[in-house]
Amino acid sequence: MNFSKMNECFEKSKLWISYLFVFISILSMSSLIYKITNPIYKGLSAVVVLSICLTLFFNWKRIEIDKKFLTLFGLLVGSHFLSALINRSGHLLGNMVEIFFMLAYVLLFTMVKPDQLRKLLGMIAGTIQIVSFASAIFAFALLLSRVLILFQIGENSYYYGVMNGRLWGLVNPNASAIFSYISIVFAMYLIHKGSKYSVYLKINNVVQLVYFATMQSRGALLSVLLMLVFYCIFVTRGRFAKKWLTFLVASILLTGSNIGISYLTSVYISAAKATVIDLNKGKSYSETDSDVAKKNGELHLIETTPSGRTYIWKNAIKMGSAKPLFGYGVRNVSDYYTKYFSKFEIENSLIGGNFHNIFVTIFVSSGFLGLISFILIIAYVGFRFVSYLVKSKKIVKN
Repeated sequence: MNFSKMNECFEKSKLWISYLFVFISILSMSSLIYKITNPIYKGLSAVVVLSICLTLFFNWKRIEIDKKFLTLFGLLVGSHFLSALINRSGHLLGNMVEIFFMLAYVLLFTMVKPDQLRKLLGMIAGTIQIVSFASAIFAFALLLSRVLILFQIGENSYYYGVMNGRLWGLVNPNASAIFSYISIVFAMYLIHKGSKYSVYLKINNVVQLVYFATMQSRGALLSVLLMLVFYCIFVTRGRFAKKWLTFLVASILLTGSNIGISYLTSVYISAAKATVIDLNKGKSYSETDSDVAKKNGELHLIETTPSGRTYIWKNAIKMGSAKPLFGYGVRNVSDYYTKYFSKFEIENSLIGGNFHNIFVTIFVSSGFLGLISFILIIAYVGFRFVSYLVKSKKIVKN
């Protein structure tokens, strides 16, 4: 067996394995697409795990990983492992698989060589531009036609269009806004790299800025403002007062335009009757916004409103408080839903064990140990990011 040739072949294929996994992950943001691509997603997950094993086998002496990050990540994995053992009476094998995959995914992208990582980043950035543009056009078409498409597959309900004064595209408004934000960042990265498609990237940035505003996501807007703070402090030149002035002007313009477009979107949606297309019943009918709201009440989609989110978090924290130290285990969480949530909330708002808050979700699944480990990782990554910006700025000055 010629191990050198096998290693060379594997190194060439690892880039495409990583890209395909990310590509399917991007498409799987949509619960409907995830349902369709689930077998492919699982198959690619198995290939990813195999890739990790081969990488460790061929290159274990040459692999360089941030030891501090690996230690903190080990604490997170360890907390999930303890949770799986404590709750071993239910889904032990499933919880172990979740842990193994979590470990494998992180190691895969830390083991990709620098030149491969740059190429992979470019491929992902380009893919995000195409997907984000297609998603925005689809959502704008639904908005302009004031359409709400409803259908149900099994126990899961799907809805696309204008609903509750908001626009629902391929994914929910908050996820859509974050994805638009990511698309803009990657477009700027490609433009900075001198992409020959810079004109199209700039056009897509304009489209994404408008799409971002129509999503009416406060959380996404706060994320953008936070990144703007980092940019103004560490990237822009000049005195500290000038940097803050730049941030204030930019944030006011961004927030003002965002609120303005969001308001116009709500006014446009409520100005005329919406056309509801019920695919399961095979008919369409026009209803006012209030009538559509009644339909929403029937589906009980409480995640569409701030009060609904608060209700989910409150009950999730109550659920997690029953097992505060080690949590329930990732695969076990859904088994306890019925004690804290109604049938409609489970079917429409809590698919996949997601409480619409990463910190609450981790607390419920792995307890305080998992939550503390996750916060430490976030703090470390944030510290490394700020350190990188400071060092880069010093290099530019010199």
